[in-house]
Amino acid sequence: MLIAASNRNSLELLNLRTNSLETFIGKNGSSGHIYEGHKLNDVRLTYPYGIASDNESRIFFGEKNTTGMHLLVMTFTGDHVTSKHLSTQSFKPRYLCYDHMTGDLYLTIDHGLAVFHNGSETMRVVTGSADSGFGVGSLSTSEFYLPRGLTMIDSKTVIVMDLYNNR
Repeated sequence: MLIAASNRNSLELLNLRTNSLETFIGKNGSSGHIYEGHKLNDVRLTYPYGIASDNESRIFFGEKNTTGMHLLVMTFTGDHVTSKHLSTQSFKPRYLCYDHMTGDLYLTIDHGLAVFHNGSETMRVVTGSADSGFGVGSLSTSEFYLPRGLTMIDSKTVIVMDLYNNR
């Protein structure tokens, strides 16, 4: 199981068999933005958060840097890393969930929910916006106030924890 350890600027591997935690990506807790073509132990991250993986062993996670927050996709060839940024428009990606049945990547953004459909590099806002609020009902009128977690029940049901709306 991989964990985004923001305070350590790393992705940590939790081994449930040995009950141990070890650094998977992130050099000695040092922040930075060194990814492409580097070995796993030389990669530097800055405040990674939210993490998901797909059927092709790619890892998706958000990262905060000096220019704001963005979504990264990392692919591994042996012990080397290849990375790619996905555009989240002006939204800030926070928490991620991958649907292994459809290939869709869901993410909480500012005050809403968005999706990259089946490998697409174009994000579509599902519900909510950049403005906070409280609204229930159809997807076009629903709003969130700082969604902080999400999970899939099945390919048609995404559960979102909406922290400041107490739901």
